[in-house]
Amino acid sequence: MDRRGRAPGSTQVRALLLFSAMVMLGAASAWAGDRPPEAVLVNMTPDALSSEASKTCVRAIEARLKQDGAKVARLGETALRKLAKKTAGEPFLAWPPGAFEPAKRGGVDAAILVDCRPELGAIDVVVAPAEGTARIELRRVRVDEAATEWVSTAILRRARIGFSP
Repeated sequence: MDRRGRAPGSTQVRALLLFSAMVMLGAASAWAGDRPPEAVLVNMTPDALSSEASKTCVRAIEARLKQDGAKVARLGETALRKLAKKTAGEPFLAWPPGAFEPAKRGGVDAAILVDCRPELGAIDVVVAPAEGTARIELRRVRVDEAATEWVSTAILRRARIGFSP
């Protein structure tokens, strides 16, 4: 017994039990320097084709990205086109990878461009993370919660390519 009346090693046992309880309860691990990925989201649906359903789709994708821990800022299509020097109406799916770099200034980890057209059953996405670009094209799909959730998860996986917290 120590001077407090505890058995030798009881402090270590309590510490081990506390640690085990935290692991079993799913305590989140944190590391020095951890931070969420930061992204710029651009709704690339042309204004003439932008319906309330398409806006809802883009908002659902944005909400899911935020729910999954990403910090998301919005950038307008016109502003992005000026930054990328793509003002002649070129389809964003055909832009070279370097065109997305200006949107990632200021410490942004990824640029995410979304064209969602539920009426056509289509979602087009370009994700420009730290390294390379990724395209996601869905055709003849029902654009519902399941589709936007799947796309959001795929976007976030790609946005983390080359990401270093």
